[in-house]
Amino acid sequence: MVMELTIPYLAKLSYFAILLVVLLNGSGFLPIPEEILLLIIGCLAFEGVFSFWPAVFVALIGVIIVDNAHFYLASHGHSILRRFVNGRIIARVQKSVDSHGPYAVFFARFVPGTRVVTAWVAGTSGMKQRKFFFADTFGAVIQTPILIWIGKALGPQVEKAFSFVHSVDAAIPLVLLILFVLTAIVVCLFRKTIRDFILELSKRD
Repeated sequence: MVMELTIPYLAKLSYFAILLVVLLNGSGFLPIPEEILLLIIGCLAFEGVFSFWPAVFVALIGVIIVDNAHFYLASHGHSILRRFVNGRIIARVQKSVDSHGPYAVFFARFVPGTRVVTAWVAGTSGMKQRKFFFADTFGAVIQTPILIWIGKALGPQVEKAFSFVHSVDAAIPLVLLILFVLTAIVVCLFRKTIRDFILELSKRD
């Protein structure tokens, strides 16, 4: 069962779990790309933990709240982003925002890794909250259901992958034992060559 350890807790929290996880992720407490998080929500929809459209609606609310929170903080002088993001990336996003305005905010939703940076740059560039809100929301309305749908469509493959990993777990000790035995045999057969190689390396140092 996919994510069999987390499903009971998520099912108990119901759709509030989606909102909570999206908000925590957007705040930096969960270092997971938003795209991956939405795919996971889609997989859980495949598992029957959530219904598709309610999950999309709640995730969309969380995404919009997070993006506008970043914009608000940036527009009120908070510059913490510069401590964590490469200056060249900020410069490229700044150029895009200066040239294309709200269009840059819209397209940033479809470029992994630029969404948060674009929100902060838009906030520091004096873009009006209304323009940012509509551009970001329009992009989110398109992106969020698509990613969750893809996650749901990939559900059967994810299920098979987890089943495979679970079956492999039992074989790991045997594989490690075989590797240990093979390593011991190699060391015994080529111990002189290995020793000479180590001595040569030590002389170079």
